[in-house]
Formats: sequence, structure tokens, C-alpha cells
Amino acid sequence: TKPAQKLEIKKSSNITIQGEDGSAANFGIHIASSSSNIVIRNMTIGLTPGGSDSDIISIEGSSGGFPTDIWIDHNEFFTTLVECPNTGDTAFDGMIDIKKGADRITVSYNYLHDHHKVSLNGFSDSDSAVRHVTFHHNVFEKLGSRTPLQRHGFSHVASNYFKDVRVSGINVR
Repeated sequence: TKPAQKLEIKKSSNITIQGEDGSAANFGIHIASSSSNIVIRNMTIGLTPGGSDSDIISIEGSSGGFPTDIWIDHNEFFTTLVECPNTGDTAFDGMIDIKKGADRITVSYNYLHDHHKVSLNGFSDSDSAVRHVTFHHNVFEKLGSRTPLQRHGFSHVASNYFKDVRVSGINVR
């Protein structure tokens, strides 16, 4: 397995990552700590290397603070639904994970496809941070589960299209 590759935004604010028409990437984006006002738009990100360490978008707080006001808009994210031997339950985990105090996140107008576990909102059942996450006008197609999975906090899931979700759809715990 190749190691995960990721762009890290940590303790930074007012950043826009915008893809050019026709461009594509195979690295993840990790937004951490007290980062705020981050926009990820018009990106095509897929087939990220690194197995369980290769979230496409990971947004998480730490002892350095909590990310807020993140907008993930008009992107295409994908990996594969192929079952890889000896990878276990975490293969192609984390298309968009929001955890450990991250708050005020909007995921809009994205095409999310061919992936096992799409969006985990809350690190574990003990991650009791109140988060506010909105999913609107996204296409969820050929996916395994977590469209999204919500632990604690509030999810607004409206006007999305779901097709061929194979294990579970919106999962609120």
C-alpha cells in the first residue's frame, strides 16, 4: 500500500482551495485545529492512496482548537467499491469525516460516488461535541454507507439524491 498523501490546513483561516476545470487530484485534505472560513470548491479527488489513513476530506479539532465555518461545494469525490483483501473494515473509509469539535460545516452540490463509507460525523459514540452539519443538493451514488452517519449535534440533510446505497443511508445514532 502506498502511504496516504494529504494537504494539511492547521491553525489557518480564510483559505479557498479551488480546482480548475478538468483538473484532478489523488490526495486528501486535512483541516485541523482552529482553522476557520475554509472553502473547498470545484475539486475532483479520487483514488487516494493510503488505505485507512486516506480520508478525502478530514475535518477535526485537537488541543489547538476546533475548525469552524467550512464549505465543501461543487466537488467530485470517489474511490472504488472493490473489496481489497486483508484491508478489513477501514478500506476506503472517510470520504468526508467531521469530528472532535468541528462545527458549522456545509457540504453542498457535490457528486459523491463509488466509495465504502462516506461521512462520519463524530469520532466515536463518546465524541459528544455539538456539531452543526448541512448536506444539501448532493448526489450520493454507488456507495456503501454513512450518507451521513451522525453522532451528537445536528444534521440538516435536505434536497439530496441517493442512488444505489448498498448498506445503510442516513444513520443517526
